Amino acid sequence: MKRYIASDFHNGNDVADYDRVMAFLDLVDDDADEFLILGDWEELLFSNMTILTEVEPYSSVTEKVKEIARKKPVNLILGNHDWPQGLFASNIEPISIIPPFAEDGVYFTHGHEYDWMSFFVGTPVDPIWWGKTFPILPL
Repeated sequence: MKRYIASDFHNGNDVADYDRVMAFLDLVDDDADEFLILGDWEELLFSNMTILTEVEPYSSVTEKVKEIARKKPVNLILGNHDWPQGLFASNIEPISIIPPFAEDGVYFTHGHEYDWMSFFVGTPVDPIWWGKTFPILPL
C-alpha cells in the first residue's frame, strides 16, 4: 500500500507555494492508495471555511482534497491549528478523523502534544514563534 503523508500545510495562509501543493495533490491523486494528513492541513486559527471553500488559491486545494477523498481514503490526525476540531473534515466527505497510531515501528501523530509550551499555556502554540519572541527559552 502506498501511503502519502503531509502535515502543516496551513491552507488559508499566504506562505505556501500553491503550485507545488497542487502538483503534490495531483501525485497523491494519481499514485497513492491512502492520503494521511498529520494535522494542520488547514489554517483555521487565522482563517475560516468560507475562505477555504470560496477564495483562490485556497478553494482549489480544498476541492482537490475533496476529489481525492471520493476515490481513496483520506485520514486526518488533528493538529493544534485544526480548530474547531473536525470542521475541515466535516466539509471534506468522506475524510476520516483518526487518532495517532503506530504501525510497522512508526508512530504517526501531529506532534504538538509534545511541545513543552502547550503544557504550560494550555493553548496551541508555534514553538518557532516562541523562540523568536522569547529568545531566552530553550527550543
